[in-house]
Amino acid sequence: DHEAERAVLASCFLDPDTALPEVRGILTEEDFHDPRHATVWHAILDAEAAGGAVDYVTVGAALRRMQRLNAVGGVQYLAGLTDEIPTTAHVGMHARLVRDVAVRRRLVAALAAAGREALTAASADEAVTLTRARIDRVGSEVATEDDDCSLMSAAEEVFTDLERAGSGQSVGVSTGVDDLDAELGGYFGGDLVILGADNGVGKTALALQGVR
Repeated sequence: DHEAERAVLASCFLDPDTALPEVRGILTEEDFHDPRHATVWHAILDAEAAGGAVDYVTVGAALRRMQRLNAVGGVQYLAGLTDEIPTTAHVGMHARLVRDVAVRRRLVAALAAAGREALTAASADEAVTLTRARIDRVGSEVATEDDDCSLMSAAEEVFTDLERAGSGQSVGVSTGVDDLDAELGGYFGGDLVILGADNGVGKTALALQGVR
């Protein structure tokens, strides 16, 4: 969410005394998707650590020392950031938007890697263990002051359901037919279930059984 990233940086220029402590508690440099924004955030922290004011002039000087000023678009780009937001009151919300997308990127990358590992794992149990470990690493980064690591809770539910489904138990809403539950795991919210068969073999009866 590049718009949210720019809003975070702009807030730090406009009201560093309020915005910086809040954003620092939510984001890291790696959370910014746009490399320019990650570099600017690094320079903002450098300017703050130097004990001076944080604005596009001091941050521009920090970028110049890093030989990265031109890479981010120059002082003009920094100054232009503050034209995009009318208030800094929502900086916490903007920072959480950036963080949320960053965590999703890490989770997608972790699951992609887990998918590759699953193809070469010695067994299904090893594949599940490797996947769980990757999700654990992402989950350990996402706990917040008002969040008991909901990603981990969701992951535990997924693995519990997989284990139940593997033993033939229904984990969704029962279809009304035990053998079908053993195959499908039940019905789940968002499913589109299509019954296909010749005339007179029980499609309507099965559908009504599921509704019941």
